[in-house]
Amino acid sequence: MRFLLFVACSFLLPSAASATGTLTIRNITIVDPVDGTRSAQDVVIQNDRIVAITATGAKSSEALGETTVVDGTGKYLIPGLWDMHGHVSDEASGPLYILNGVTGVRQIMGHSLSYAWRHRKLEATPAMPRMYLGSTLVDGKPAHVPGSIEVSSIDEARQAVRTVKSSGAEFLKIYSKVPADAYEALIDEARKLDVRVEGHVPDSVSWASVAKDGKQRSIEHLWGLPRWVASNAENLSERTAKFYEGVTWGGTLTPEQQKRTIELQNEAYDNFDPRRFADLVRDLKRNRVWQSPTLIVWETRIRETDPALAKDPRLALIPQWMREFWKWKVGNDGNGEPAARALSERRHKFNLDRLREMHASGVPILAGTDSPLPYNLPGWSLHDELALLVEAGLTPKEALQAATSNAGQFIGRNDIGRVRPGAIADLVITTADPTVDIRNTRKIDAVIIGGRLIDRTARDAAFQQLKRKFAAPTAAAALTEAFKDGGLAAAIATYEEVCPAPDAVRDCSPIDAVEYTLAPLVLESPEKDRFGTLVDWAERRFPDDVEVQTWVALEQKKASRPDRSKAALQRALQLAPGSPFLLHHLQLLKD
Repeated sequence: MRFLLFVACSFLLPSAASATGTLTIRNITIVDPVDGTRSAQDVVIQNDRIVAITATGAKSSEALGETTVVDGTGKYLIPGLWDMHGHVSDEASGPLYILNGVTGVRQIMGHSLSYAWRHRKLEATPAMPRMYLGSTLVDGKPAHVPGSIEVSSIDEARQAVRTVKSSGAEFLKIYSKVPADAYEALIDEARKLDVRVEGHVPDSVSWASVAKDGKQRSIEHLWGLPRWVASNAENLSERTAKFYEGVTWGGTLTPEQQKRTIELQNEAYDNFDPRRFADLVRDLKRNRVWQSPTLIVWETRIRETDPALAKDPRLALIPQWMREFWKWKVGNDGNGEPAARALSERRHKFNLDRLREMHASGVPILAGTDSPLPYNLPGWSLHDELALLVEAGLTPKEALQAATSNAGQFIGRNDIGRVRPGAIADLVITTADPTVDIRNTRKIDAVIIGGRLIDRTARDAAFQQLKRKFAAPTAAAALTEAFKDGGLAAAIATYEEVCPAPDAVRDCSPIDAVEYTLAPLVLESPEKDRFGTLVDWAERRFPDDVEVQTWVALEQKKASRPDRSKAALQRALQLAPGSPFLLHHLQLLKD
């Protein structure tokens, strides 16, 4: 996935009330997902914590001294929402989560930028949600996703766990192509080192074995479930795993491959075995293997070729690179074909039905989106997911829990996802009660992040600022024209001329300029022997950009310059301390 670095969204900070004073919300109805609803309450926040909740008019709430007061009459206070399967992909989209009341994200694939944000203390501000931060993906060889830690043996699997343990990651994200023997070694090492394992069930591993022994804390997307609850599960899974051996993320399937994958998936649905599923659910409940079904992914896939999606006015609030990625992805995944669309519809119905049964049996559930997959708009899509959870049988209160108190319980923090004294002051003020109608989570009057208030006026202004920012031209367009006329030297001179620039004037993303614009232009031109010149310029020009320094390190490694690669990795690690990806590549250089 394309991860871009944008200028910090500091424009939001002055409009947010300081988190260093006292904030009082008077006469509001509290909606705590566990304790229920209480009307006519005063909530006192100091710094980033709720310090007191009292009945409106009580003496203790009247004698607060100097405080910022918010009138909560006729309004509701809920915990800040958590997207428990998200990908905050760049700094520019961070505010979209906050402004939509999504104050926390389980950053399911912890790219180095995430660690740079944590180092810069951007989390839990109006610029960026609070994060529960994962490792980079741990996958088989070749990995589905570029930038993964690849393991194909028992020793490599154990080393991957040790790398994650030594990093700043709060959990290890497991992915689909890890071989069965490597997976078992990984789980064994993770238990020894107390490393949480969350993510996909690898294609080579049965859901039954994961559920029976509680090998993972969570499973994402109900990934692989259909074939593992089919009556011919073992044979079907073996054939499916073999098919996917040569498939990488972002790769375009041939028509024959597309036909084959549809056949394999339909075979799973045709052979659904209720007994296998019931046995599986029993073990998932017993071992509390959490499910983050990301129902919105499959529901959106049904509609992603609908021209109306491309006309959504909210797209003006989405970074340009993300819109371009969506357009490319939708145009290349073959989902517009009738057979593929029918499969998406079947998958969505299967997921709703199975999740309804899981929930009824007591399997714990988390709300997640997998944003920014196509038209899963950052921030907004979590509200869509909550509505789908209700469609799958959860009550509005239970759906709210899936994005609040369940998130805190899963992470292991009793101060997250609650409205009570001692809790973190990540909160949302709504104009209607979400436990009556889950769609009321969208009716946002104000957001509080880390004790900072973003009221309706500030929120509206922030959206307008983002719209201007994302309408600005990119440096990439100017560089492309300059390269056509005068080659690499002219393109570099153009970048120095037009950048840096204010957000509303031009997007000067360094990684976009270097890796996604100039690098392919050079490699596809008569100047390809000057690629090293581009690498050297990028290394000197952007010493404080973690993405560029990481790109430089990988290119220097390809060019058999291990010392230069190591130096760039070390610079990147100073910018993003604890990044598992950077630590992994430094380890590879040692080996």
